Amino acid sequence: MATTPTKATTVAPGITRVEKNNSKGYVVRVCRDGVRNSEYYSDKMCGGKRKALQLAKQSHAALLEVLGPANNSTKDKLTSRNTTGKVGVHLAHSVDNRYPGCEYQAYCASWKTEDGRRQKISFAFNRYGEDEAWELACIARDHESVDREEVLAIREKQLKRKSRKTKARRK
Repeated sequence: MATTPTKATTVAPGITRVEKNNSKGYVVRVCRDGVRNSEYYSDKMCGGKRKALQLAKQSHAALLEVLGPANNSTKDKLTSRNTTGKVGVHLAHSVDNRYPGCEYQAYCASWKTEDGRRQKISFAFNRYGEDEAWELACIARDHESVDREEVLAIREKQLKRKSRKTKARRK
């Protein structure tokens, strides 16, 4: 007997309609911390397609209540694509076509605001030096600040604290 291909369509977040041969119903899946919780609601066992969907929605709501909301945010997660080692800070390289051989490098800090807009600020190597540009970009990302003066003031405070600690160790 030839099997028909499985037809699966997403009905709602976490709920999928599955139709394969004589097996028709809804699958509820909720995954938290790598553990997948899934339940199947057959049309036949539930008394019809609508009742199966209704039970699947109730089950999904109950699972979310028990397991809590999803934490899918990658805001502060380091991924394999990150080349700098700091989330939200990347090396920007640009060429000014107006002047031959004029290239700029900078560290750029970026983040999304609560209303979904992207904010960014960059610190050029030729102005701050590579190491200082890195430190400033990291500070800007940590404080999510596009105010250059504020970032520079925070860096000054850090340097003062560092010099005090160094002096205290020498004594």
